[in-house]
Amino acid sequence: MVGGTSAGDGYEARWSVGNRVQGIEPGDRAYMLRQGIHGRGIVAIGEITSEPYTDGSWRSDRETSQYVNVIWHEAVPLEERIDVHELAAEIPEFQWNSVYSSGRDITQHGARLEELWSGQVADAAVMPPIVQGAGFGTAEQNQEVEKAAVDYVTKAYASEDYQVRSVERDRCGWDLTVSKGVEEIHVEVKGIAGSLVRFFLTANECKCALSDPKWLLVVVTDALGEPQWYELDGPTAAAYAVPALYQVRVPNELFAV
Repeated sequence: MVGGTSAGDGYEARWSVGNRVQGIEPGDRAYMLRQGIHGRGIVAIGEITSEPYTDGSWRSDRETSQYVNVIWHEAVPLEERIDVHELAAEIPEFQWNSVYSSGRDITQHGARLEELWSGQVADAAVMPPIVQGAGFGTAEQNQEVEKAAVDYVTKAYASEDYQVRSVERDRCGWDLTVSKGVEEIHVEVKGIAGSLVRFFLTANECKCALSDPKWLLVVVTDALGEPQWYELDGPTAAAYAVPALYQVRVPNELFAV
């Protein structure tokens, strides 16, 4: 993973938490600590989306391990990681050089880790610092911010006598179909709690941005406070989209004996 995800829903994967079965809940922040001789440190952040569950171990079919599902929202190149030496200097209370398994609890260091990660991402020139909403907060925060943004945009169009129909559940590549007479606009809404115009686009949204001349992106910052409205047409939004994570699906036939 490099510099985030190429899709607004993030990259969901199963992740081992060692033998831990307590103290992990959906919505918790997850940090990926890379190990190995080629560079150690935190390279990605995400959100846990399930309770721990037992499944076959990655070590052996005869063993089991505990796993959670995680959506990885953002990552940096290995050379831009928060190096383990920096972690040890900034958060000496945690034994960074003695992490031998997944599932370690770092709740009490969460605020400082967020600061370090935000600075690391900014320095890497991948994306600006983390903000809530637009896929960067917890699931509950994102839903609240997104709903506020969609309501704000809906009311704004309705006040200008547009007909507004929500197609959010249709997953067609935009949220609102807005029309007045023969005019029709396909509006994708991105809600952000902060002031930075920073968000995820799904692969489908990107496709629509490039192929649908009616597609329009409306970004609402400070969605829960004093909303600010920003518009981007499809080609402009796509031009600033950085494909930073690639999902590789290898067919089983490739490994057939």
